[in-house]
Amino acid sequence: MIARCFIFMVEAEERRKYLETLDACLDENGHVVLGTFAPSGPQRCSNLEVMRYDEPMISELFAPRFRVVTTMFAHHETPRGEQQDFLFFYMRRHGT
Repeated sequence: MIARCFIFMVEAEERRKYLETLDACLDENGHVVLGTFAPSGPQRCSNLEVMRYDEPMISELFAPRFRVVTTMFAHHETPRGEQQDFLFFYMRRHGT
């Protein structure tokens, strides 16, 4: 199995498997911190297609097992001087 960063999981099946693995690894009070490109972030990274997310998209994708507690926006300047916008999500797991 090749480990991949969540933003590079452009196929629904990849995201489904990620969520299954996350679900299996965390106990009923588990916490998740997930970093993604924001909707204003790049469409490609390292010449690969990426997914961009906002809070409603992450809330829907991770429901019903996880709930978004808070989000944080970060604006990043790459070494090449390009701008990249990120969203970070802190989520708590709902009990089983």
